[in-house]
Amino acid sequence: MKTIAPLPALRLILAAAAIGLGPTAAAAAPGELAWTRWGPGQGQVRAMALDPAGGLDSICFAPVFGGVFCSGDGGATVQPQNQGLDGDNVVALAADPARGRLLAVAAGGTLYWRRRGDWQPLYDGSAWASVTAGLPRHWVRLVLGPLRFYLAAGSAVFRSDDAGESWVRVLTAQAEISGLVLDPASPDTLYVSSEPGLFGEPGSGVGGLLKSTDGGASWTSLQPASWTSPPPDQRFPQGIASLAVAAASPQAPAAIYAATDTPALFRSRDGGASWVELASGHIPGENWLVTALAIDPASPATVIASRLDGTYVSFDGGDSWRPFNQQDLSLDVLSLQAGPGARPLYAATPFGVYASAGNGGQWTAIYGFFGNGGALVRFHPADPAKVYAVVSGAISVSGDGGVSWSGIGKGGIDDLAFAPPTPHRAAVALYAAAPDVQRSDDGGATWKGLPLSFAQVVAPLRQRTVLAGGYGASLSLDGGETWAETLSSSDGRDLEDFARKVTALRVDPADSRRVYARVVEYTHNVPADKRLFASLDSGASWSAIFEGSDAVAIDPRQPGALYVLAGTRLFKSNDSGASFVRVPTVGLAGFVANDLVVDPASPSVLYAAGIGGMRRSVNGGRIWTAANRGLERRAPSDPRGPIVATRLFFAPAVPHLLYVAANGVLYQAVFP
Repeated sequence: MKTIAPLPALRLILAAAAIGLGPTAAAAAPGELAWTRWGPGQGQVRAMALDPAGGLDSICFAPVFGGVFCSGDGGATVQPQNQGLDGDNVVALAADPARGRLLAVAAGGTLYWRRRGDWQPLYDGSAWASVTAGLPRHWVRLVLGPLRFYLAAGSAVFRSDDAGESWVRVLTAQAEISGLVLDPASPDTLYVSSEPGLFGEPGSGVGGLLKSTDGGASWTSLQPASWTSPPPDQRFPQGIASLAVAAASPQAPAAIYAATDTPALFRSRDGGASWVELASGHIPGENWLVTALAIDPASPATVIASRLDGTYVSFDGGDSWRPFNQQDLSLDVLSLQAGPGARPLYAATPFGVYASAGNGGQWTAIYGFFGNGGALVRFHPADPAKVYAVVSGAISVSGDGGVSWSGIGKGGIDDLAFAPPTPHRAAVALYAAAPDVQRSDDGGATWKGLPLSFAQVVAPLRQRTVLAGGYGASLSLDGGETWAETLSSSDGRDLEDFARKVTALRVDPADSRRVYARVVEYTHNVPADKRLFASLDSGASWSAIFEGSDAVAIDPRQPGALYVLAGTRLFKSNDSGASFVRVPTVGLAGFVANDLVVDPASPSVLYAAGIGGMRRSVNGGRIWTAANRGLERRAPSDPRGPIVATRLFFAPAVPHLLYVAANGVLYQAVFP
């Protein structure tokens, strides 16, 4: 990646990716585009806990650099809950049912608690220096007993005897801690598993399983013979990927479950003295590594195990298994959170959070992969360091170019756009499609619902002139107070017979009177045609100018110039769409475009986002090359499928700084 020296506030934009917890791009060759995760949430969710103050259907989770989101209705609605948090990088969550509160650990080590209201600091992160050299920025694990709390970070375990107000180190393991669980029948008994290389440091010690029966004062190694002689080619011998402890029940005795990275699944029913390998013969399908385990607190004999090929459940303590439901989640599940009995099961994945109703209901995405492309970026027109990002329909705001984020409690967003600023008006109107059209005149602090019930895209042309596209396109000249349909949704026919759905609106930055609408036309609810419409009078009237368009981009330096991608064919117009010339292309075979942009600093450079990731051309669209380094090759429905990139955004004040939404996650790159 190219190093540049932007404005001081915007230099922080580049630093955001470097300090993120998400995967970073592999080293790029000179001149090659490389992407890094950026923005709030970033899709990946590891920290997750039931909220004891919110009832049995309350769940909270913390995306990487996304703060905390909570749902009180089993995932039907999700809202950010960040009031009182200093920063947005929460690395651990845990329920404290004895005190009816939720605890969170920030990346700097500060411990917070919350009981319905704002977060309150409990333990200052700087105080860790008296216990250790400071908490590493790894995935921290926090478990809370009725009297003692335990926290694992890196290869160390700490204990608090005063509900989190002070801490002492009780263990330094030989490898990174991968699991920390309490015995539900004996709160002073805890198990710690470790896995070398868990945080990218191969060879850092030997993994295994340790047990303490006195709150961490002393430890015993639990090491079955089959773990001590790993295959010669085993990269991380004796590593444990996931761990769970079940209390005794009428259906089965107490048990410990440990999934190793051999891969295999073990069970002990005598506190770890002896072990039985359950392995692949007990779980149907391919022998994949078990990445997450969960125990039903209302029925400890019910064990749930997730692998890349699906999630499985056992009702007899692991003796027999069946698919959890008939729908494979097909994602690398990082953690599971089981509610009691028929309550939902939650799965945290690299791409968001999924919920399944009890007793094997279908998986539903509650965070990630919905809305218009899953993610988008908007910059405040009067303050380039103030950035608005939408991830999973929720708005987050950064005042420092993307280093830190806070949620504003606004969800369900499909699109977001600022009106152009004017010299005589200090406030800048912000419009949202949610899916009704709404307006905020104070940067998103408050919103006013406007009388247009459905829109997926919004395009403010001036402070009080705004276009909205849903079924057809509507124009308002008074800030959204009244609307007139200017591009018909059905041409007078029944919507069941014919419907015209606007999927994108593009405004020419050189002249806001020139607007383009990308439209999908439906016949009997089946997509029948894709058209591009143009307006030369700010959306008051429209004419069809192109058939079969997948993506459109405006050349910001040449008035009236635009590009259209139709399948793998590229066309250019220099007269606002009155005529088009086909541009011969190489490198787009098999590519299906979702979005297209022209580099405002280099008009001969074009970028296309679509199924297959990113494509780049440096010669006006004639030759295209893949630009996917750093983008993760997984989709929610198919982990082996292509990269699906949906939206592209340029930073207004930093040349060559580009953002892409891919698989519901935001990435950024600075390119030559």
